[in-house]
Amino acid sequence: MRLEIDSPPTIVWVDDRVEILDQALLPTEVRTVELRSVDDIVHAIGRLAIRGAPAIGACGAFGVVLAIDESLRAGGGASPAEIGPAVERIAAARPTAVNLRWAVERVVTAVVDLGNGDERREAALSEATAIFEEDRSACDSIGRHGAKELADASVILTHCNAGRLAQRESVPLLVSSTARRWSANRSKSSRRRPDLFFRALGLPCGNFQRPACLSH
Repeated sequence: MRLEIDSPPTIVWVDDRVEILDQALLPTEVRTVELRSVDDIVHAIGRLAIRGAPAIGACGAFGVVLAIDESLRAGGGASPAEIGPAVERIAAARPTAVNLRWAVERVVTAVVDLGNGDERREAALSEATAIFEEDRSACDSIGRHGAKELADASVILTHCNAGRLAQRESVPLLVSSTARRWSANRSKSSRRRPDLFFRALGLPCGNFQRPACLSH
């Protein structure tokens, strides 16, 4: 059984900008936010509007494209030296996110030997899109294997890279008919509910409070 749960998408490149589902507002509000500059990318990553290693990596990769666009609009050639400060700001926006720096450096490597700004821009978008699609495919495979292995489970506790919000754009939830009962509302994520994670480990969590950085 294939359930489409990708509206709105977690992250997607549209024309000359990035659009993300603002996860900092969930679950009380569902809002798509446009990221049109390096400042927007850094701010979104820093305030946890985009979460999950694959989604953060894709956001950073597309952020390099925006850095190149800013350089070209300013009359530069988008050389690695020119975009270097902006690229480093993006890569450092979430120090613990390994995917972020990896994706940013991969895009920069793809453009470093090219001759002019237009070529760099085209190659950067191509590489960022490739990162997006590769991780999307990998996460889709995780779902396929998980559906098979966990078909008899009634309650599932996941941690970190869990659910389509952690992944780029849409990764449909793939479930067999026997797993249907947990696909909709029985899967619990410790990233969204840390108290469940602590209880699963047998640890006290009676006074767990939502971190200030996640509160609005």
